[in-house]
This record gives sequence, structure tokens and C-alpha cells, in this order.
Amino acid sequence: MPFLPKCAKLVFFLLNVLVGSCTTVTSSLPHPKSLIDQRRSNMDYIELHDLIEDVKIGMIKNFKNKKMLIVQSPRKEHIHLRRIDLIIRKRISNSYLAGILNVEEKVDLLSKCENLTELFQKQKKEILVKRFQLGLQR
Repeated sequence: MPFLPKCAKLVFFLLNVLVGSCTTVTSSLPHPKSLIDQRRSNMDYIELHDLIEDVKIGMIKNFKNKKMLIVQSPRKEHIHLRRIDLIIRKRISNSYLAGILNVEEKVDLLSKCENLTELFQKQKKEILVKRFQLGLQR
């Protein structure tokens, strides 16, 4: 009879593990792309300007933290090193078409997006140079 309580404990433990692993865990810091996607599509100049600055700071921090990981795993490079400027350009176009932005604001914001593109290309080049220096796959 002592086998039955041990078996019941094992069954309850396994059920707890299975049910517990099915629940979702929410992160306190959402992914930057999800932050962009959750905002409304038509944004004014100040919101878009702040978004570009936040993304630029985020790109710099992300690259600093994950540089060697990106160098060592070329297949997953697109996961760690992303072009978020394309999403922001789409937001700028949507806001311009909705009449929220005028031509000068649109041109200014697109030039700031060009800075994001240049930053991305600079980071990409730095990764390629580092891979070449270490003799890794390009």
C-alpha cells in the first residue's frame, strides 16, 4: 500500500509540471518591434521623432550587448540585428497620407531614418570585419 501514495504524488507532480509549462510568461520589457507595432499607425511629428531617437539608442545598446553573439552565429544575425527603420518609414508615410505630417516634417523624419539606416550598415560592416578577423564564416 505505500506504493499508492508515492504513485499519486508522482502523478500530481507530473500534472503540475505539464499544466505549469503551458501557461504563458509575460516579460516586463516587450520587444522593440512589438512596441512599434502596438502604437497607432498615424503618429504626429513629436511621437515619430521620439520613436526614432528611442530606436537609435536601442540599436546601439543591442549591438553593444550582442556583438559577439551576432559575430558567432551568422544564421541568426537577422534576429539580433534588425532594420527597424523600414517600419518607421512606413509609419511616416501613413501619417503623411493621413494629413498629420506636412512635407517638411516628412522630409526631416525620413532624413533621421536615413541615419538609422547608416547606423545599421555600419554595424553590419563591423560584424563582417570582425568575422573576417576571427576567420569565421561570412
